[in-house]
Amino acid sequence: MADYARRLDAVGGQLHLSGIDPRIRDLWTDELLAAHGVSIEFHPATATIGESTLSAYAEARIRLRDSGGELGSEGR
Repeated sequence: MADYARRLDAVGGQLHLSGIDPRIRDLWTDELLAAHGVSIEFHPATATIGESTLSAYAEARIRLRDSGGELGSEGR
């Protein structure tokens, strides 16, 4: 996963993980990730199915918009 996150970062992307158990996020601190040269956005699981995925998707779209990027036809 770290290699994939680095490859995304190299081309201006960012890895978003949704449905993550909050205990995992507690273990994967920003300091730990930075020590490995990795940036990951976490969207913890909630009691509502699909909620964290929608959160990840919305955040990714905002990031894309703010960076001036464009969505391909699959994202429209």
